[in-house]
Amino acid sequence: MINMDLKTTFYIITFIGLYLEISGAFLLSMEAIGTDNLLKVADRLRKRRFLFFMCFIILIALVLLISKYTEIFHLSAIIIMIISLGVMYDFAPRIINIIVSKFQKGTAGILGFVLFTIGFILQGYVSLSSLY
Repeated sequence: MINMDLKTTFYIITFIGLYLEISGAFLLSMEAIGTDNLLKVADRLRKRRFLFFMCFIILIALVLLISKYTEIFHLSAIIIMIISLGVMYDFAPRIINIIVSKFQKGTAGILGFVLFTIGFILQGYVSLSSLY
């Protein structure tokens, strides 16, 4: 059994709530953009893959250069950022198409609202619990 103090438990609940709230807000904002516009964005990303790849390589070089001379970023943060950007670059058109298919079924907006609400409730619980 893991022994955690109250402060650690509140941090974990806060981060889970924040993640759920951001996920829900993301889905709701994607629904507000509309499926036609999302499909246009996915098509543009698919057509301009080489340009985005070159921008991605330049961004990696700049971040590594900045981190070498200013020591602002840690190496682990740089690696996580590079992997995240690479995954988003490669899978963004597919992710957008999946989200659009869920919007057409009507489930993504409801899921976004539920995630946002649960995240908001968790953060409210931590805020109110820390008062007493």
